[in-house]
Amino acid sequence: MESADGDDGAAYRKPAVDDRALCFAHIHDRYLDEELRGAAFEGRCAFCPEDARGPAQVVLVGRLADTVLFALSGYGCPADAPVEWPHGDSHKVPPDPAQAVAEACEPVLDTDVLKAVQDYIDRREWDGDPVAYMPRSSAVRDSWEGLCRTVAARDLDLPDSDPSPGSDRDRLESLMGRIAGIVRGENLVMRIEPGVKIWRGRMRSDKTLPGYRAADIGSVPPERAAENRMSRAGVPLFYGSAAAGTAVVEISARDGRPFAAVAAFETTRPLRLLDLVDIPEPPSLFDRRHAARRDSLVFLRDFARDLSRPVFYDGRKHRDYRPTQYLTDYFRQSAELDVDGIRFRSAHNGGVNYALFVDATQCLEPDAVDGQGTLRLIEGSERVEDLDRSHVTQAV
Repeated sequence: MESADGDDGAAYRKPAVDDRALCFAHIHDRYLDEELRGAAFEGRCAFCPEDARGPAQVVLVGRLADTVLFALSGYGCPADAPVEWPHGDSHKVPPDPAQAVAEACEPVLDTDVLKAVQDYIDRREWDGDPVAYMPRSSAVRDSWEGLCRTVAARDLDLPDSDPSPGSDRDRLESLMGRIAGIVRGENLVMRIEPGVKIWRGRMRSDKTLPGYRAADIGSVPPERAAENRMSRAGVPLFYGSAAAGTAVVEISARDGRPFAAVAAFETTRPLRLLDLVDIPEPPSLFDRRHAARRDSLVFLRDFARDLSRPVFYDGRKHRDYRPTQYLTDYFRQSAELDVDGIRFRSAHNGGVNYALFVDATQCLEPDAVDGQGTLRLIEGSERVEDLDRSHVTQAV
């Protein structure tokens, strides 16, 4: 078959292994399509039904494999300088390029084409002619993974760690500066006005209305603040939900008692929130122009996913909470972003949750004077639900 040069200017050599051709009907990403058009030639597709294999613009399976691996390597140019973490990972087995392609291309290639690409890579490896592949050192995505590994391996307590140049905390400050940039660039800070309802509750053994006051159901004092996925022990946060049903699902997921008592607070002043509810879809892996933006959005989506994972209330410290605790502390303290909390999705029902940087003194009783505090308990909002929703007791 005829060979062609790609738009990177490098001559393409047909390998000794079998290399079939495919038409562009089997590629479902417009950026990957564009990358390959310069290497196309007229031929017959080996992957279309036999009765539909007329002359068409096709590209070699090998060219497709090399193009995908080049994209995974960052097109030879990382989007940003990586934040390096000392893991001692030098003993690890080098990455498997066929597996990397499978993970990256499952949504964008037909199944039989993807298998042909993997077989092509494996056969070259077996023939002693390995494909060129060096995973791109992603400045944001890999730094998130690296942070989690480092915290676990070295038992770090990052919020209280050494801030000196070159330290783990110093590396995190550099990373978070980049994240703040993508938060601003994607307009992920939203404003909510006074009067927004936020529900919060406790599980109970009976359906009697508890007669909650703000002091009972608001943020707890520091000495009673347990470790959570977003807050360290002794750091109070106000966790709540936009809907009573979401609050019930959240609190019942970790407590076997049959009844849930919930009540609503209302915001008493405008609040600025980091909004992780509708993070934009990351650009295509094959969109060269937006590689850095893709990494940052993947980072934020992974962070939001981790925020929604279950929390274990067993009185012990959980090392895997520390990365999300650190990021939450950063957002709390960031003068650049100036946010009052985080808005994120519930993993249980897809509803909206809030984690507000509000302590017990900012949770007011219903008769509190306007202009004080941040949240005010709404009189008459209290209700008790059983978990099968067959009975609801409401305040009158």
